[in-house]
Amino acid sequence: GNDSKKIYISLCNKLSNLPENLSKLCDPDANVCMTKIVNGVEVKHIPNAGNQLETRLTPASSHEMMTFQSGVACPEDTSRNITTRIDFLSIPPYLQAEDNTMMYVGKIRGCTHQVLWHSSIFYKEDSL
Repeated sequence: GNDSKKIYISLCNKLSNLPENLSKLCDPDANVCMTKIVNGVEVKHIPNAGNQLETRLTPASSHEMMTFQSGVACPEDTSRNITTRIDFLSIPPYLQAEDNTMMYVGKIRGCTHQVLWHSSIFYKEDSL
């Protein structure tokens, strides 16, 4: 539908320290939580979109990835679990306006939510 989504990601810790209004919408054991905005109100959507780190960061050219899998069955395919894939896109540090911005891409292969995260952390001078 036209509902916009919000995604909360904590790479290292669980989302257990969220403000009270969000802790009702997110699983405290999750690293990734998704909510929806319906008629201007933020509501529960996927409280646990990933809580087990499946793919760690691996040195690649200019592209790094992390995958968090959840213990929650995928509505479209109950034999698989909902997963969030975070693709880190390396950008030069001087593009400060874009540094650390995230974009929710959507679902890939039905049960995986893809997020692009622009970060200068992985920038290597020779990665162009």
